[in-house]
Amino acid sequence: MAVSVFVPEIWSARLLSELQKVHVAANLVNRDYEGEIKGPGETLHICTLLNDISVWDYESYSEMLDPENLNMTDCCLDLAQAKYFNFIVDDMDAIQAAGNVMDKAIEVNAHVLKNYSDEYILETLANEADESNFIGGDSPIAITTDNIYSYIIQLRTLLDKNNAPYEDRAVIIPPEACGLLLHDTRFLQANPSDERVKSGYIGVAAGIDVYVSNNVFNDGDYYFITAHSKSACTFAEQILKMDAYRPENYFSDAVKGLYVYGAKVTQPLGVACLVCSIG
Repeated sequence: MAVSVFVPEIWSARLLSELQKVHVAANLVNRDYEGEIKGPGETLHICTLLNDISVWDYESYSEMLDPENLNMTDCCLDLAQAKYFNFIVDDMDAIQAAGNVMDKAIEVNAHVLKNYSDEYILETLANEADESNFIGGDSPIAITTDNIYSYIIQLRTLLDKNNAPYEDRAVIIPPEACGLLLHDTRFLQANPSDERVKSGYIGVAAGIDVYVSNNVFNDGDYYFITAHSKSACTFAEQILKMDAYRPENYFSDAVKGLYVYGAKVTQPLGVACLVCSIG
């Protein structure tokens, strides 16, 4: 790849496209505010309605009550997470390699960046769920083949009780839990032709889509398995900078870039968390 034909906007879009293919958690939360990112360290302010709008009985020829004030809260999405990459491809390696070396590097880089942002999202879900929506918070649960399905039902029940939207619900489990769940005959395994399988989708349990990820939050002792509706958490990511250059002391092409991201739970009651050990 010659630096003279490098187009940052195209390569940035290509990397974001690859990121979307490999994301697990980031594809299961909303991205409503992503287009507003301008730089690292920014704070996006999100207004959230605190109470339901009141509804009254209507009577003909009767005066309506005065309009009520809506209670809003300012929720902040901080884009404080920033990573950079800076890699080099020697001219001789580029000549000898089969295929486009930079294309392959972009794919590998997407997988690396995905792990950072997915891990951050899943930790955010665990830390910002409403305290009433924890199972095993005081006494972590030992998950087994016999009880894992019933605990997914309990996570669903917490979401139901808090009127979390039924559409786009997901629970994300670590590989060890996946192995246990596959033994339960009630679990509906995914069709291999389902495109979501490429993003960690494994099937349906208790009416909730189940995904598997190595990035489920673990505090060193216990896993924090979360179930949530897509609207409960927002995520934003952007490749802010992408530059190609020829390092002075090498016969090589190099590419460097700046990746920023952030996540925020905007509806804590829309997230339920199971604190557990596995195996």
